[in-house]
Amino acid sequence: MFFIHFPCRSMSRIHALLPIFLIFMFGMPLSVDAGWQPAGKLSLPEYSFVFLATSPQGNLLVTTFNNSATGKPPSEIPALMIKNPSSGNPEVKELCKVAFSPQRGYSGLACDEAGFFFVSGDTGEAASCFLRKFRPDGSPDTSFGEKGMVIPNRRCLGIDVVGNYLLLAVDWGQIQVYNASTGQLIGSTPVPEETLYVRDIAVDPTSMRIFGVAAGGVIAWDGGSPWEPSKYRYKILTASTGEIRAGEGISYDPIIRAAVVSPVPGNKMYEVVEADKIMQTIITSAKPDTHLADSALSFDGKMLFITDMISREIHILKRSLTDDLIEITPSGISDTKRQVPKTSTPEPTRPVSSPEYVHWYKSYTRIVEQARRERKPMLLYFRRAGVEKCEDFEKNVLLKPSFNSLAGSYVCVFEDIRHQTLMAYRLGVFRVPQLTLLGPSGNVFARFTYDIDQHELFNAMEALK
Repeated sequence: MFFIHFPCRSMSRIHALLPIFLIFMFGMPLSVDAGWQPAGKLSLPEYSFVFLATSPQGNLLVTTFNNSATGKPPSEIPALMIKNPSSGNPEVKELCKVAFSPQRGYSGLACDEAGFFFVSGDTGEAASCFLRKFRPDGSPDTSFGEKGMVIPNRRCLGIDVVGNYLLLAVDWGQIQVYNASTGQLIGSTPVPEETLYVRDIAVDPTSMRIFGVAAGGVIAWDGGSPWEPSKYRYKILTASTGEIRAGEGISYDPIIRAAVVSPVPGNKMYEVVEADKIMQTIITSAKPDTHLADSALSFDGKMLFITDMISREIHILKRSLTDDLIEITPSGISDTKRQVPKTSTPEPTRPVSSPEYVHWYKSYTRIVEQARRERKPMLLYFRRAGVEKCEDFEKNVLLKPSFNSLAGSYVCVFEDIRHQTLMAYRLGVFRVPQLTLLGPSGNVFARFTYDIDQHELFNAMEALK
């Protein structure tokens, strides 16, 4: 077993995070252990839990499944919010209820940066499957679709949201994209050449790559974007290893940039980067023949929550990070080296009237589409007001002519994690300052964190531009 270790020195390449290799022998993968350790369980036996998402406040959103015997009448089942999920006394709040027939339930769950959440429902009949949008308090957002609901007339399966784009897996292998505000259909990926049995999807908001899970196997869509879904093309990363069953989920781990799946039945979890880069974890708190469903990473990157449909529990795993890192938390940021923040900080930019300085945009989700369409590289900088490391980096690097002379060809974006906590979490930002260089197609060319070496940064900027 090994653990993911983040040194205080900067990391100039994302693949330097962790060496992971898959060895093939007689056609079967032998995977290394990912370093996760058991850290307890949430036992809330009233419901059978399925899909998970994280809210901007760091709470868990959870959907449920109607596991009543066939022939019973439909019953309303809830979507829930679990506050303080890793504490000894989590608080459970019911958000909404939707009626489902036995052996049916919510088929997807996603939460946007403002706390609005989306659920999809698979009733078994295309004419009644749905997409619904709710406000953070659980009330319907009636501006979405028809009084808060969209009926695609397709089998509605997994969902995910990035910016103002809502992605929906339909009919076992195609992905539709909707306007997350209005519910209007934007477009679809091409119809697959084969039946893929995709149950759930997860998008990497950096590369816009989409991952899907089908009977324990992982599928990836590349080459497109949510605003141009017709350009996506799929490839099968790993073969099916489990059963085709309801409640099969997939999530995305932004620290190691991997799709997370748990084939059914079993108590194994796999983190898949590519077909030759896979890590395996055995969930020792789960039975070997159980039905693990979905997973979600905590805001600090240390905890992973996994739903268990049979035992009606949520398993908790923990992995190690360095003790002295700066962490994003729901309440803000903690710096173990410095407890008292300054009261003011300069923005990492100069007046637009100064031509020698680049323009800084203030929202990744609003500018990423423009950058991709124009085929420009991006420089994404995360910081927080009052953190001395950020202020020093801005004063000594970002506001210097030497930086700005290199940054002219980049679309430069900075985000303050106070206001964009969920986006920071989804982009894998767990300490600041952090600066990422993205290629024109969204590939992560280089990533620098905390003690950022100016010379390494400049060399990478020169190589990419």
